[in-house]
Amino acid sequence: MKTKVGKLVKKAGIIGKKDVLTNFRFEMLPRQAPWFKDKVLSLESFERFDLMSSLKRLSSRINLDQNAFRKAATKGTKIRILTEKPLPNSFVTPIINGLRKHPNIKIRFLRSFRDVILTIMDGKEVALALTPKDRVGPPYLVSDHPSYVVIAQQFFEVEWEKASDSQ
Repeated sequence: MKTKVGKLVKKAGIIGKKDVLTNFRFEMLPRQAPWFKDKVLSLESFERFDLMSSLKRLSSRINLDQNAFRKAATKGTKIRILTEKPLPNSFVTPIINGLRKHPNIKIRFLRSFRDVILTIMDGKEVALALTPKDRVGPPYLVSDHPSYVVIAQQFFEVEWEKASDSQ
């Protein structure tokens, strides 16, 4: 049956190569995987890095990662971050304000957070956090499948346009 389906699909011209669908991955990264930390440490290897995160999750990382963000931005990585507005007296406010001074780092604030924790690298790979917005870390669903990336990027762009520049 698998052979017949393969022949029908090939005959219909839906798939030209047998392994077209297997060249992409959907991977569930378990709790132990330091996925985000590894991506931040290699941030300067990306041209674009889009991050949508709750303020609580972002606050837990940004203090540690602010130098990596600055270094990558200085080397040309375009970084966009969507999050919630911090309170004026929050420890993260000066960090966010400092990062926003760099021309390659843009941070916008959502009126209400969508409970979607999303990271998009170069428009080629997406990670969706599968933990609640108030918990930090994995598991992540990571994929480089073009359809998954397009959906995530379009969602990010819509939210980016709705977000505010002002804190």
